[in-house]
Amino acid sequence: MKTTFYKGIEDIFSSNRLSVYRQDGCDDTTALSRYLYNIEICKTLYPILHIFEITLRNSIDKALTSFSKTETWYDTLNLNTDSKLKVSTAKSKIKNKNKEVTPWINLVKENWN
Repeated sequence: MKTTFYKGIEDIFSSNRLSVYRQDGCDDTTALSRYLYNIEICKTLYPILHIFEITLRNSIDKALTSFSKTETWYDTLNLNTDSKLKVSTAKSKIKNKNKEVTPWINLVKENWN
């Protein structure tokens, strides 16, 4: 691989990002191959991570709904300031889209029916 080609790639992605793949002092071709291989690994893991994220989020919602005895646990639980701000921001974004703020479980049910 020509050094100028690799330097161009390095300018685009940043030398910091690519340096991880060169820690053993390998050549440019090997470093770029490792970078591309890492992308392929990430692509194969994406569906599993996606399913895990949804399962975790739904499990947390179900647990907090059960604990607080309301589907709108985010309005009734004693959340910290940062969490309250995030809930408020999320609600504002929903309202700005002219949509109704509904509990998460209702959104899940609507999308599965």
